[in-house]
Amino acid sequence: GLGDVYKRQLEAHDFVKISRGRMVHLKYVTAIEGKTVRLHENYEFAVSADKISMLKSRWLAYKMLH
Repeated sequence: GLGDVYKRQLEAHDFVKISRGRMVHLKYVTAIEGKTVRLHENYEFAVSADKISMLKSRWLAYKMLH
């Protein structure tokens, strides 16, 4: 569907889906602790259990490249 098209386009630009209806840009991730992601300026969001491993691997890869 159209939502999948937008999701793929955003993921190609360093956005990662962390829960239903929420994506974060890897540039602003400062820490991942348990199932919580911390962003720039101390924003914190819960990460769905099925999304945490993808977030961690994408963030580590992003940090190595930037």
